[in-house]
Amino acid sequence: MAALITMCAPAAVALLSWFALREEKAQMNVGEMKKTAFSLGHAFKSPTLWGVIAFLAFYNFSPSFGTPMYYHMVDKLKFSQEFIGTLGAIGSAGSVIGTFLYGWYFTKKSLRFQLTFAILAGAIGTFSYLSVVNYSEAVGAIMIGLSLVFGAAGAIATLTVLSLAGKACPPKAEGFTFAALMSVYNGFAQLSAIVGSWMFVHWFDRSLSPLIIVSGLFTLACFLLMPLLRGVKADGEGKSGPDSEN
Repeated sequence: MAALITMCAPAAVALLSWFALREEKAQMNVGEMKKTAFSLGHAFKSPTLWGVIAFLAFYNFSPSFGTPMYYHMVDKLKFSQEFIGTLGAIGSAGSVIGTFLYGWYFTKKSLRFQLTFAILAGAIGTFSYLSVVNYSEAVGAIMIGLSLVFGAAGAIATLTVLSLAGKACPPKAEGFTFAALMSVYNGFAQLSAIVGSWMFVHWFDRSLSPLIIVSGLFTLACFLLMPLLRGVKADGEGKSGPDSEN
């Protein structure tokens, strides 16, 4: 039943897209295609774009402890599936709050400020889960607080990283470049989950604490890549994108 309910939303979007959207047929413009190809070629020769790619890859590659944490909550902390689902809902509520805060406050700040916050919040949030490695009477309340606070911080960090990717896209090739950057972002997120689970089993003998520490240190190491992003212009500083260097 839950699967059928979940299926309704994408099915409704598909039906509305097919029957409700109306688009005019576009004409092929050879001149614009040449400009797009030139802009795309120039972008991928830019050190700035490759710096952004490296940052996105490393930022998302920090070994994930999401899957080990789930089994830790079930096996060690004895959380019920209902409570784990509630934590997910609280985290989603935190994400909504974080999205509002990003639009209200963080968009007024420099990209460097946003990235610094994203890295620090990610590292602090990761290390905070060390507080729930061992069972205590307050572990449920701690998890609720972590889910809410770092759900919000995680949303801010995600929007910051997406903003970075958007600013790195060259004119006339924004769609293709952004899609390529998101492929890197999502691909390394999947790789992170695989590597984190493998390290949990084979390196750390199913001990969660060292995996959390390694993940947090990887996140902090993103500061080392910040100099690679100097060519990405913030709003109001002129043209954005890799070709703004020339």
